[in-house]
Amino acid sequence: MDLLCRALQDGVRERVRKVRNAGMPSGSYVPGTGNSVANYVSTENFLAMGDAGHRWAAA
Repeated sequence: MDLLCRALQDGVRERVRKVRNAGMPSGSYVPGTGNSVANYVSTENFLAMGDAGHRWAAA
């Protein structure tokens, strides 16, 4: 959650790529924030996280 609050969109996308690559051997990867999204998370960063995950899934 801290990354979504403080990072720039490119930082969020990079973290999604790193986490995705770490989960690839098992074939498991789901971007998310846990069980909720705090109201202080920027909409842009939240959408960047989802977009980066979607781009990988669509590739």
